[in-house]
Amino acid sequence: MAAITGDFPPGPYAATWNATDIGLMEGPIRHQQSVIALPIRASKFGQEVIDYILQGTGGIFAAFMLKEWNTNTKAALWPFGTTQGITNQRGLLLNVFAKPLVLTAMASTPAATEGPVTRTYPLAILLPGHTLDYTLGPVERNIGVIMCALPEQETISAGAFGTRHFTDT
Repeated sequence: MAAITGDFPPGPYAATWNATDIGLMEGPIRHQQSVIALPIRASKFGQEVIDYILQGTGGIFAAFMLKEWNTNTKAALWPFGTTQGITNQRGLLLNVFAKPLVLTAMASTPAATEGPVTRTYPLAILLPGHTLDYTLGPVERNIGVIMCALPEQETISAGAFGTRHFTDT
């Protein structure tokens, strides 16, 4: 019996935030994205949604499980102040704290061949409202993290602009 074939580029990725390695991860890094659109309803069809008007992205996210607890990990998870649990300043936009999150496929894996070899989120920050949950005790520390990718302005053509949340190479 023949195996099922297809393009399945598995392989682990390493991650850096603000150009520093954030440590070992367990399992895959999950990319999540959604779209915001305004529904168009027509009473001819009983208030049925017949189309949508694109409003933008509802969000671009990277979700992963961190295993390590070091200075780089702590800085990525809590960039708001020098001490975990303390916020030094309030009233600032989050993009002040956002830094590049770069995911790089490990060499000699199908992911490195099939791509993306690297995915860069230029303005990544811990998702507001995401609860950091980690264990303090004699067990491994598994830290579920969701980072959001804030957009950068992208010039599409003369006088036309859009947004970019990540770049693949």
